[in-house]
Amino acid sequence: MASIDLDSDFGGSDAYAFLTRAAIGFEPLFDVFPDRGEAVMVPVLTTAALLAAYRRSPRHWWEYLPLRENLVTSCRNELSGGRSPRSIRDQ
Repeated sequence: MASIDLDSDFGGSDAYAFLTRAAIGFEPLFDVFPDRGEAVMVPVLTTAALLAAYRRSPRHWWEYLPLRENLVTSCRNELSGGRSPRSIRDQ
């Protein structure tokens, strides 16, 4: 996970718990993070850390929007039993 300077107690274990239990594991977010403030901030900070770690330089945040839309569409298709997700790696 990217190392970002934040004035919070956010750490890799929080990001891991969010990704594995809430985002991929479909547990309710408030079951994973009972503290409401933490539950709101962990997804935002995890996303920021992932974008910082895996972005292509120099790329502005709005250049990720088409990639995000393709990813959401692919995931919806996969979950609904549609066609398999197409590769978004080369976009």
